[in-house]
Amino acid sequence: MLGRERSLPATLLLLTCCLIQPTKIIAIGFTSPKIYASGSNPAGIATGDFNKDGKLDICVANSGSLNITILLGRGDGTFLTAVNYKVPQAPESIAVSDFNHDGNLDVVVANAGSISVLLGNGNGTFKAAVNTSGSPAFGSVAVGDFNRDGKPDVAVTNGNNVTVMLGKGDGTFRFGVSYNTGGSAISVKAADFNRDNKLDLAVADSVFVTSETFGGHVSIFLGNGNGTFQPPKDYRIGGRPNDMAIGDFNRNGVLDLVVTARPNIFAPYQINVLLGNGSGGFATPMVFDQSANNASVAVADFNGDGKPDLAASSTSFTKPGFGLVFMPAVRILLGNGDGTFQSARTFVQNIFPGRLTAGDFNQDRLADIVTANQGTTIGVVTNTSARTGADVAANIFTGGTVQDLIYRVVASNRGPRAATNVVLTDLAPANSFFVSASNTQGTCSQTGSSITCDFGSLAAGAFAFAQIQVVTPPPPFSVTDSATVTANEFDPNTKNNIATNTFKYP
Repeated sequence: MLGRERSLPATLLLLTCCLIQPTKIIAIGFTSPKIYASGSNPAGIATGDFNKDGKLDICVANSGSLNITILLGRGDGTFLTAVNYKVPQAPESIAVSDFNHDGNLDVVVANAGSISVLLGNGNGTFKAAVNTSGSPAFGSVAVGDFNRDGKPDVAVTNGNNVTVMLGKGDGTFRFGVSYNTGGSAISVKAADFNRDNKLDLAVADSVFVTSETFGGHVSIFLGNGNGTFQPPKDYRIGGRPNDMAIGDFNRNGVLDLVVTARPNIFAPYQINVLLGNGSGGFATPMVFDQSANNASVAVADFNGDGKPDLAASSTSFTKPGFGLVFMPAVRILLGNGDGTFQSARTFVQNIFPGRLTAGDFNQDRLADIVTANQGTTIGVVTNTSARTGADVAANIFTGGTVQDLIYRVVASNRGPRAATNVVLTDLAPANSFFVSASNTQGTCSQTGSSITCDFGSLAAGAFAFAQIQVVTPPPPFSVTDSATVTANEFDPNTKNNIATNTFKYP
């Protein structure tokens, strides 16, 4: 800790298609996100090849602007300008299938009051939404052929139920049977959990315990193969769920589940892994990454070792000695192939991510990530694990009261190799008075307005930061801080080695 003790007012910290074939690599790394416009409050995200050019595209459900966004991929990790299509109510989730059997991918959206299908023209454009009215509170949607007639059906959550709607084969549905889940249904997935060649449903739902303590379980509805389902069997998870995904985490040919769940009002969303037994049952959940607020989760092999890994979108985490730290990030948990996962590797982002999914957007046979961000954007995070070197990056997050400015300068290693001799140099704002600096690892020293932090080594996906406090000039003022990070290793992306941030008042 550098600086002198000083009585300070309270401060608030603010933080500014296609199958993937594994390719053998050693380490893991990701780029900073490439930001694209979406509608307002993107709530759901999915991928598909909508113009049949062999390049993966993206579709987004925007709950704030009552539309969906289509972004066509160029095949190099970048996308064409977004095109929006209206839906009648606020959409909450989105999925892809060929609902009218014309060979073109279509999109289904669960809205607050209806199901909308936008039929694809095969060239990346879509017809106007065809709507099927229903529950006033549709949420999550899953697609599957539940009655085995060759026509895609959908299952949607609504309140304490999951409703099955059987497809007619023309892009419309028959309103079907609703099944009670025993709690507020949050997420639904369709898969064959008992290996009888009939699709089953997994529904993650929330159960009220107290105003501060949350409960939840996963309800498994085994399918009869005719569009109906057996009564559910419930498997307890550690709190209120937010997202769910499917994978074979111990590679035994049996599908498993991963659920993000929040145990109480004070805790972050944690990762619960439930291993399947092959008969439709699941083991007691194993909990991973309990320190981070993991809102959404996706499954893919991100490091090419043939073992399913997890990607989670995170908005905050708990750091010993610092408490709750608000920091947008994508966290990667590499799978061990036995149902367990390694400690999370953090890839700091420049915007808060929400829902996320994985896909190979640049056709390098590595799983990339796309996130639906808070506000009006999505972010495409490219997997750089096949490259050599260590991509170190600098970020600055500012906050505080009017004249007591607290900011954090972050050095992160996006990989794929470990970075050694990581040095972060911060040039404090001109005309400010230095108060203190504290760091999460290594040592920091101060000379005049320059603070130099030697963080030592950073593994791929790791980060370290220094928290710096200065007193600014009397208002009105505009002060700018700049930070630079260096390391011994070759850096394939030097553009993110320098960060600046301007703090103005008023």
